[in-house]
Amino acid sequence: MTGGIVTSLRLPPFIVTLGLLTIVTAVGRIYASGQSFPVTDDTLGFLGQSQYLFGQIEITNGMWLMLVMFVVVWYALTRTAWGKHVYAVGNDPEAARLSGIHVRRSLLSVYL
Repeated sequence: MTGGIVTSLRLPPFIVTLGLLTIVTAVGRIYASGQSFPVTDDTLGFLGQSQYLFGQIEITNGMWLMLVMFVVVWYALTRTAWGKHVYAVGNDPEAARLSGIHVRRSLLSVYL
């Protein structure tokens, strides 16, 4: 959704993201009628379970998941052609376009 807005209307990505965050927050508050609800989902409970690394450092399952996601994104950005295109478009979209990169398609792939 944000990718289509950024590429078609050529609005700054930060503004689109901030606007979407505001809209989603408002819709959530309207839906919940301003009340809070307890979360009883087992998935969130699993992500919050902790273990001790070396007997002293507390690490949660969510932290392990974040580390795995970080490594996957790092690999995709530094070791694939898609990542090189993302860096090129982020540094200078006009230079990336002149070098043959489809700027709109690269932007859309990032924001989807």
